Amino acid sequence: MRCALSPDCGLQTGLLKDNEKFPVIHAWIISLPSTVTGRDYAVPVRVWADTKYGALAMIATSVKVDAQRLRQ
Repeated sequence: MRCALSPDCGLQTGLLKDNEKFPVIHAWIISLPSTVTGRDYAVPVRVWADTKYGALAMIATSVKVDAQRLRQ
């Protein structure tokens, strides 16, 4: 899955220079069932992007659904 940053409101971050593109953000997302009938959660377990400074990666090391920690 590819993700995009699109600030809808609030202050400008000043993170990027004018006309500079934000890097493409990728994510592995899993669907986890809830204890509430008919409700599922989409959980990003790995998110990464390649920037001009190098790769940026985030990996979920634990996940809780409905206050219950999932077993690995």
